[in-house]
Amino acid sequence: MQGGNVIVFRTDANKAIGMGHYMRCFAIAHELVQRGFDVLFLIAPDADEAAVREQGFPLWQLKRQGGTIGWDADEAASWLSTQPVTVLFIDTYRIDFSSMKVLADAVLDTWYMDDLCAFDYPVAGIINYNLDASKAAYRLLLSKPVELFLGAAYYPVRHEILDARVRSLRSGVRRVLIATGATDPFRIAEVLLGELVQRFADVEFAVQLGKYYEDAYRAKLQVFAAEHANVRLLGWTRQMGTRYAACDVCITPGSSMMSEAMTVGVPCISFAFADNHLGQCIFMDQRKMAPYAGDARANLEAVCKRAGDVLASFRSLEERNFRRTRFAQLFDGKGASRVADALVRKQVMCARGGDTRPRDFIQVIGSRASAILYNFVLSNSITGMALMPANICECVPATYKKAGMDIVFCDIEFGTWQPDERQILELLESRPEIQLLHYNRTYGDSSDHSTFFRTLHAHFPRLVLVDDACLSMPPEKPLESLADLVLYSTGRAKPVSLGDGAFAYLKDGWKYEKHSLSGDASALDTEFDRSIKRCHAQHIPAEWEILLDDWMDPSRVPSADYLNSVREQRTHIQCHMDAIQQIYASLPNALPASMQGWRYNILVRNQEACMNALFEAGLFASHHYLSLGNGYFDDTETPNCDWLEQHVINLFEGDEYTPEMAKQTVRILRDVGEF
Repeated sequence: MQGGNVIVFRTDANKAIGMGHYMRCFAIAHELVQRGFDVLFLIAPDADEAAVREQGFPLWQLKRQGGTIGWDADEAASWLSTQPVTVLFIDTYRIDFSSMKVLADAVLDTWYMDDLCAFDYPVAGIINYNLDASKAAYRLLLSKPVELFLGAAYYPVRHEILDARVRSLRSGVRRVLIATGATDPFRIAEVLLGELVQRFADVEFAVQLGKYYEDAYRAKLQVFAAEHANVRLLGWTRQMGTRYAACDVCITPGSSMMSEAMTVGVPCISFAFADNHLGQCIFMDQRKMAPYAGDARANLEAVCKRAGDVLASFRSLEERNFRRTRFAQLFDGKGASRVADALVRKQVMCARGGDTRPRDFIQVIGSRASAILYNFVLSNSITGMALMPANICECVPATYKKAGMDIVFCDIEFGTWQPDERQILELLESRPEIQLLHYNRTYGDSSDHSTFFRTLHAHFPRLVLVDDACLSMPPEKPLESLADLVLYSTGRAKPVSLGDGAFAYLKDGWKYEKHSLSGDASALDTEFDRSIKRCHAQHIPAEWEILLDDWMDPSRVPSADYLNSVREQRTHIQCHMDAIQQIYASLPNALPASMQGWRYNILVRNQEACMNALFEAGLFASHHYLSLGNGYFDDTETPNCDWLEQHVINLFEGDEYTPEMAKQTVRILRDVGEF
């Protein structure tokens, strides 16, 4: 616990409001508890007390109704003044400027979860995870400086949802979940069933009965279900993640329920029946994440027919996968963790005494990243198994094999394309012989992975963690890292391409000695590449007798001016890449910006046709690493590595690619590409 200080959530849920405010607060609260903080819920007189207690959180329920907002701000402030409150987090629409000001005066570090931009918020910080949230809008609204945390990165999801994520979708649509939330004032579920049940006789429709459905409405749905074999009614449950995961499609309003289902990986068809649904429905429809069937308040029958038309198109697995990946590229499931970090960073800073210096490290230099890795493993006598994602260069597992370690592969997450965190934790739990995790940043991803690294350290303190940033832009100065070894490369086809060379940051306490191998490293390296291409072309297992040859020289280091050359090239190439990326930015289906520092990556449905068109025009492009599973390096099945390899195009943005070539690339892809 943090010295008895409490983080209080002022939020509500009931029959009229629904459960959305509770759900996102629960997600953040669980993250705070994991960090050792005390949390407490402060709820209105008419709020659902049992739902909070079910989550295991202490609460205080206000007594006075307080006029139009349904609770008394003065009563709340009076109670807050008696508590050791560190942070107050407000998440309710039932609030106005005056009542918010009363609370903010009682607790200086007051935050608000907003999605309406309704008035001048007298708080210290605002969280708004809407995709269209903008700093410009808040600058016009707010009269004083407020910390803003905006965008999809801050969408909070409960662990129960994250733990249920599906790794790959089923080929057909066999089960559809219809869920309107806690209420259904327009009886949308009933009309949807009337439209869909006979049209899709081979599909089971599972209807979730809302927590606050009226008894007469429940009874009518029960009669309908008894008359139709492909209708099943489901009760209210806290385990929504497993419920989403059991379905192939979800039809739901533009609420937290839709975002939860899509976080699990289930494609959604959205509708609206309240004003606060509209923004999310329209935005996700425009971004081709989730088709919007319409506003039920305007024309319910038309909404249901449109939902049926979309459901017919969702029989295509390719269509559902593309919808799914567009969502996952923006919503990575780490929003609750980021909000929790924002709320408590002042307390964390105080605990650290304001010290933000990076951990102690040493810098090592080698002829290539594989050589540094080889020296690191041997210098520290690391044995056992090395775990790594299967979307990695063949030289990495070959290096570990040469150093005497066995290897095991995991898949990547669909949509985020990062190493599958859940699968990594499962493997580490079930296979204690895994002593090292080689965490490969897909396409040099530059986003913050410290939350997962902290989880690894907490649960597996002896695990050696290698952070492979070889496709990342080499940093100007050492970055704070929780890894034991952070690798950067300047070899062929890297962001800074000097032809060879690599460097790494090694956490203080680890040994590093250079080892020697015999043989002609250059000639053997050439044969290494030939072997890889041969195995790819012939679809045969890896030729280990070649891969384990001495194709590197671990003792060699680059010239004395190597680091100066890296610094000079970095400045030049960054300017060039920025110009090229501005040209590519007009293409749809781009991967997240954090993955565009090596090559510019887009997803297409017709990869081969696009590649052929570019090659015929004398241009260049590549696609994803072939998975090292599926019988190539071992028999691990990696469906997400496979899907990405078949749909991504890596567009060049280095010195060899001029702006005119980039413009021609865009013209060809816009003409040929199927997005």
